[in-house]
Amino acid sequence: MKNIGKIFFFAGFLLASVFNLIAVWADLEALSFESQLTADGGLALNCPVLVTAAAPAQLSTTVKNGGENDVRRTIRATLTQGSVIYTRREEQIFDLTPGESRRFAWQISAQDAAWGKIAMARVYLFRAYPALSGSASCGVFVLPINLPGEWVTAVWLLLAGGLILFGGRAWLRGGFSANEGRIVWALGGLAALGVFANLMGWFALAGASLLFGVFAALVIGVSWK
Repeated sequence: MKNIGKIFFFAGFLLASVFNLIAVWADLEALSFESQLTADGGLALNCPVLVTAAAPAQLSTTVKNGGENDVRRTIRATLTQGSVIYTRREEQIFDLTPGESRRFAWQISAQDAAWGKIAMARVYLFRAYPALSGSASCGVFVLPINLPGEWVTAVWLLLAGGLILFGGRAWLRGGFSANEGRIVWALGGLAALGVFANLMGWFALAGASLLFGVFAALVIGVSWK
């Protein structure tokens, strides 16, 4: 049972790592997309990890007027349209009263993907004194599956999480050394942290978790006795 637990655990870890890898890869590719305009800060851009041919996905951001006066803002979203050369641009001008916020959303589909693999978007909020400018990008990985991306994401993560939990429990219940216990907690924790960071759009944390997790797994594999 212990060996079966190990197999299930590492299968779940592999599934979670592949999910984190494609999410980080997509966001990394999108970093340089439409990056000519410099911004004073970032934007909180909610972006899906996956999109399929079955249904488009949606990315969104919320803009708030934190000042004491009315302000007129301009927001621009640029999305790939089959390549990074041909793009779709949507721009809106809007007014906000003090304390007011407004949500903006844009659709992104598998047909928008550059190279047929990654659909990219850049959202830029122009400066309107005293409000500062902001910018954010994201990449969405395209899967050739005829199911909604949300379903694929949910099944993928449930399967990965289930395998890690079941495998780790079976592994530890079969008797374990202190090192084996640390392996289960460390790899399981890094996989979960990476998934959470990717779902939240925290690119740097997701990338660091992926690198540490893969490195730790390789070290464990090489030194395993």
